[in-house]
Amino acid sequence: MQIRSVAASDVEAVYRLLSANGWAHRIADAEYLGQLISASHTSVIAVANGEVVGFARAIIDGLSNGYLSMVVVAEPFRRRGIGQALVQHIVGSETSITWVLRAGRPEAAEFFAKLGFRTSSVAMERSRGQQRQQMHLERRLTAMVAASDPLMAALHAVRSLQLQSWCIGAGAVRSLVWDTLHGFDDRSPVEDMDVVYFDAKASPEHDAHLEEQLRSAMPNLCWEVTNQAGVHRWFADALGQVVAPLASLEEGVATWPEFATCVGVYLNGDGTLGVVAPHGLDDLFGLRVRHNPQRASAATYRERVQAKRFAERWPRLSIEAA
Repeated sequence: MQIRSVAASDVEAVYRLLSANGWAHRIADAEYLGQLISASHTSVIAVANGEVVGFARAIIDGLSNGYLSMVVVAEPFRRRGIGQALVQHIVGSETSITWVLRAGRPEAAEFFAKLGFRTSSVAMERSRGQQRQQMHLERRLTAMVAASDPLMAALHAVRSLQLQSWCIGAGAVRSLVWDTLHGFDDRSPVEDMDVVYFDAKASPEHDAHLEEQLRSAMPNLCWEVTNQAGVHRWFADALGQVVAPLASLEEGVATWPEFATCVGVYLNGDGTLGVVAPHGLDDLFGLRVRHNPQRASAATYRERVQAKRFAERWPRLSIEAA
């Protein structure tokens, strides 16, 4: 194995490494990564048999302070000392520099403790704006949607219904993003199309009427249309449960079984795309599957994870137990 500085020709390989190991939500594209590397004081890679299997970067003044920003090792090469070698290559033996880092992942604190790092009682941070991060992820999502001809055709069909508050959500959006982040050439077929809208004045029969219109427009899809203003009636009739009526489309999307699935997209009259993501997009782009307990039981969540074959279809997912 070789540890060396990152060359311009390595950027694409480093981007693939980061995308495949949980950093897709932080690195927009290879161009952005190249800018990060150029702005860093030190960026190094680990190369094994011609393959980039590790990456680390740091910002340092060379005299007093250093910030270790990223340490990433490909899953098959972990626990072989590669991460330690990357850190030691950057930190070196210079004792006059105080190094800091953010150990945000569960296993990170233990790893860095072995390298001499200790939890600080004096450090403070001002994080990058959450709103800015979500705007960045929304732009990535809408770019993926705009590039999907089947999903765009479905969005045009639903827009023609002239609903006031609506979106296509759940599986169609989730599969598109996870297929893209996994780099699949063969994408999940767009078959089931979940359309949700909010209209407190619509009759219970209105959903079926809308489904009929959509089936006429695009009969190749399996359409399911649900008025979120009437979901409480479904809980009472189908499950015998009493739940409070929802107050908006966003409130309805926020109750779906997995946080990563609580996302929808819609098409505006001017052709621009909008996003409904009441819990944000971090789980979706971070390839994380977590139970949303607002209305779905833990048993329902576990059944969905198995029935939809999440782990089999998208092996890089991190699936949390419930």
